[in-house]
Amino acid sequence: MSKADRIKKLKSARAVRRRERAIAQIALRQDADMEDRRAVASIMEDPARTAKRARKKMNPRCQVDEMHPMLGHPCGQVIARQAGSHEEAVALWAIFNDMDRADDSYVRNVLGRRRFAKTAKVEMIPERAEARADDRPDLRDEDQKHRDAANAQAGWRSRLDRLRPGDRKILRASMRGLCEVIREGQVTADGFRFMRAMKNLRATVDAESRAA
Repeated sequence: MSKADRIKKLKSARAVRRRERAIAQIALRQDADMEDRRAVASIMEDPARTAKRARKKMNPRCQVDEMHPMLGHPCGQVIARQAGSHEEAVALWAIFNDMDRADDSYVRNVLGRRRFAKTAKVEMIPERAEARADDRPDLRDEDQKHRDAANAQAGWRSRLDRLRPGDRKILRASMRGLCEVIREGQVTADGFRFMRAMKNLRATVDAESRAA
């Protein structure tokens, strides 16, 4: 091979290596750009999707949609995790929510106090006052609120009185935040007792409905 041929071959090999390096650099830049786009996408992601993913991670055995209202309450989280089906979870939550609202209304309207201690006030930007077609303002006077709260509480007290003392105790404690039913995403011993009591309460409510 002549000297000219060797020089030509050497130049050709160098050109190939330069092309390979250029291709590798382009690939690296493309990978970096892809990572940048993913990072931006994660920042700009819909907050609702972020919340759903976080709730799904916290409640892998959840029987309801990640945005269901029950997942915003510790007792609801226990129900969602421990229920055997979606139907059972929804039914138990409906019973608990109704009972909890009745208890809160009774404490506020009849006893004249709050169930929970006041927390630090958070200043919020006031929203424009608007009325919607589906708004349902409470038009009851104080006497009506007092009477309705007392009647609702009496109904739930009657149902609770049919349960065992232990069931009544854990249900009242869970409603008023006097026990911890879930801790760091794990159902506690009180949480399991709460779930058993809720199933017994559902049986009582169902029997009452059949007898009506």
